[in-house]
Amino acid sequence: MHRKSVDEVEAFWVERDAPLDTLYPMVRGRLTELNDQPVQEAVTKDERVGALNRELNLTWMAQLPADNEIVEGTWFADGETEGVSVEAELAEQLGLIIGDQLTFTIGSETVTEPITSIRTVQWDSMRPNFYMAFPPGGGLTDMPSTWITSFHLDADNKVALNEFSRRFPTVSVLELDHIIERIQQIVRQVTQAIEAILALILAAALVVMAAVVSATLRDRQREGALLRTLGGQQSLLARSTMLEFALLGFVAGVLGVLAAEAAVYALQVRMFEGSFRWHWQVMLPIPVISALLLAFFGRWQLRPVLSVSPMLLLRRLE
Repeated sequence: MHRKSVDEVEAFWVERDAPLDTLYPMVRGRLTELNDQPVQEAVTKDERVGALNRELNLTWMAQLPADNEIVEGTWFADGETEGVSVEAELAEQLGLIIGDQLTFTIGSETVTEPITSIRTVQWDSMRPNFYMAFPPGGGLTDMPSTWITSFHLDADNKVALNEFSRRFPTVSVLELDHIIERIQQIVRQVTQAIEAILALILAAALVVMAAVVSATLRDRQREGALLRTLGGQQSLLARSTMLEFALLGFVAGVLGVLAAEAAVYALQVRMFEGSFRWHWQVMLPIPVISALLLAFFGRWQLRPVLSVSPMLLLRRLE
């Protein structure tokens, strides 16, 4: 798309109160050499770097995007035409430093530039982002390029997309709201599956707890009968048993919510690379609820001790 067409596209959306974000030229090229050595030989510490196995989207820009930040080196000065700015994570993976010479193959042409800056990029900003950025007038200027940008269009104004497609049939429009909706649907399905698994684990844990307690039921009843025989009050037996089971339930609830938070942290941070927050609305009541449930469960198991004569209960247990 020529610069004239780019200006026409910008004017189209300005007229409809949906101005475009910055338009960036985009050139497809492959990183082939590092300091005059084939990059696959120069970089051996991590063979899984995807940037070495595919073409990259290269661009040139005069101003540093607002969501980028220089961490090493300096941004291009006015009128500077040499150098390349590299995204920080890729630079770390490849072991790149300021001054390294990068060679790109673009079609039948090659472009070699030194690294002048390393910058961080917010890939989740919904704006165009690039691993490599060149200065205006640099090695990419004469290369065939396409243009890319982003903009926000209100739902009630989407009819303008039909007119835009008719007027600019060679321009591709990617509606991110459909993609985001699909991603949200997938996340909801994954969440429901995880919740179902956690519910099954909880049910299994309750069954195991009941089995463990039932296995010691005869010993507990014998202890209770002996205590009553020795003069122990029914209220004392009931309170001590409920306290014991409440403590077990509280500890189990605390361990359970901590394990759940660890699983959520692994999913949100490690898998989806998002942010983590503590779910206090769940962490605080669950141990209390668990303690109350087990306390009443213990009280229910103590009924034979309180309702039957200690001598008769001891005879039954022998």
